[in-house]
Amino acid sequence: MTESPNGVVRVLVVMAHPDDAEFGAAGTVARWAKEGRQITYVIITDGNRGSSDPAMTAERLAQIRHAEQRAAAMKLGVKDVFFLGKQDAVYEKLAAADLFLLPSQLESFGLAALEAMACEVPVIATNVGGVPEVVKHGVDGYLVEPGNVKEAARYAIEILSRADRGREMGKTARINAKKNFCANDVIPAYENYYKRIVSES
Repeated sequence: MTESPNGVVRVLVVMAHPDDAEFGAAGTVARWAKEGRQITYVIITDGNRGSSDPAMTAERLAQIRHAEQRAAAMKLGVKDVFFLGKQDAVYEKLAAADLFLLPSQLESFGLAALEAMACEVPVIATNVGGVPEVVKHGVDGYLVEPGNVKEAARYAIEILSRADRGREMGKTARINAKKNFCANDVIPAYENYYKRIVSES
């Protein structure tokens, strides 16, 4: 999020697939737009996969998804939509973010949140499934109840309007992600656990 000379805040929303923002953060985006913020969508795919129609071509599906995404964005007050196409080094794009939203209704673990945290990006996620094991409320991100758009928007604005707060949370997020979920530590812990179970059986 940046502030222009005329005081209008600009927000860049990055997502993996078309419709991700509408399904996961439409209320927050609409609120930002209503408050006068200029919002830009960046989609890190072309939206050319996922049809069950055998006659559908990838090119035609991408055209449909592009048109649908632009129409949906316009309804929320988003004027600019960019499709980057397939990307290999997604972590580079992720690391450029100021905030990561994971507004899932259901989530087994929250791997996407962990990936963001590893890139020093603070997370706002829903308090579901295993997500509270990953995100510590008020420490490296915030947790909200599913559907609580107002609370998610409030936390997002707090992080985005205070660069120091976002940076502090982001650094803590990376430290916690590495400390609690680094493969070099987690894999030996699992191996030792399984060895103990086998030896006791």
